Amino acid sequence: MGFEDNLINRMDREAGHQSEDVSKVIKEAHEKVLKLFEDYQIQEESLRDTYGDEVDKDKARTREKESRPDFEKGGFLKEEAEVFEGIILQEGEMSEWFGPGVETFKASKFDDYFNGTDIILEVEEGESASHFALGVDVTFTVGDRLGEKVDRIISNIEDGKLTTVKYFHSEQFEGRLKNTPHLVIGIERKNVERLADRWLNGSRKEMADHKVQYVILEEMRMQLEVFMRYAESMNKDNLVKAYEKALRTINRIIEEKGEYDLGELADDRVFNYIKEQMAKLDEMIDSGTGMRRW
Repeated sequence: MGFEDNLINRMDREAGHQSEDVSKVIKEAHEKVLKLFEDYQIQEESLRDTYGDEVDKDKARTREKESRPDFEKGGFLKEEAEVFEGIILQEGEMSEWFGPGVETFKASKFDDYFNGTDIILEVEEGESASHFALGVDVTFTVGDRLGEKVDRIISNIEDGKLTTVKYFHSEQFEGRLKNTPHLVIGIERKNVERLADRWLNGSRKEMADHKVQYVILEEMRMQLEVFMRYAESMNKDNLVKAYEKALRTINRIIEEKGEYDLGELADDRVFNYIKEQMAKLDEMIDSGTGMRRW
C-alpha cells in the first residue's frame, strides 16, 4: 500500500464522509484569491522572447488538457486548495512568512499541469537567489493527491533529477529553473477555513503572527532533510548539493523567526501525517529498504 492509499484510508476513517459544501468563508475568500492570481501568476506569453513558438505549443497542450473529460475543473477541495495557495502568495510577501525579501509567484498553467508546481518561492541569497517549487494540497478525503505528489518527488530523486520550472521571470532571473527542490505543503480543510476567516476578517498583525507559517516551514524542513538523505543513499551527488543549499536556507529562515510553537496546528492531521511519513522514509533509508516498495 502506497503513500496515497495510506493517506486516503486514514482520512476516510478519521473524517468520515463529511459534507462537500463550500462554506461562505471559502466562497468569499476564493473570489478574492482569483483576483490575486491575476497579479501573481506567471503568463507563458511573458517569455515569448525566450521560447518563441514553443509558447504556442505549450499553450495548446494546456488547452488540450483542460478540454479532457477527466480534467478537474472545480470542486470543494480545489477551491479550498486555491484559497490556501492565494493566502500563501500574499502573506508570504506582505507578512514575510518566509522572511524578508522573499518573493512568491504562482506558477504558469503549463508548469502547474505538467510540472506539478503551484507556487515558486524566490529567496534572496546575497547576489543570487534560491528557488523552491511548492505543490499545495488541502487534504481531506478520497481523491487527494498528496501521496501522488510525494511519490513523484521520490521517483525523480531515483532518476537523478529535481523539478524543472519552464516559465519563470523575476528581477533576479528569467527563463527555465532547473534542479529546483519540489516540496509538498498542506493543512487539513477545517484549518484552511479558519485561516481564510482570519485573512478576510482579522488584522494585519494576526496574519503576520499566524502559526500556519511555521507549519509550512516545518513541512519544508522535514522533507528537505529526508529527501537529501535519500539522494545521498542513491549517490545522486548533484541532488544532494541542491538539497543541502535549500535546507541551509530554510534552517536560516526558521532560526531568524526565533522560538515559536504551532499551537492548535500541532494537531493538524496533514502536518502530522507528513511528519509520520517522513520519519518512516527516514527509517527505511537507515535500514536500506527500497523506498519504492514502501
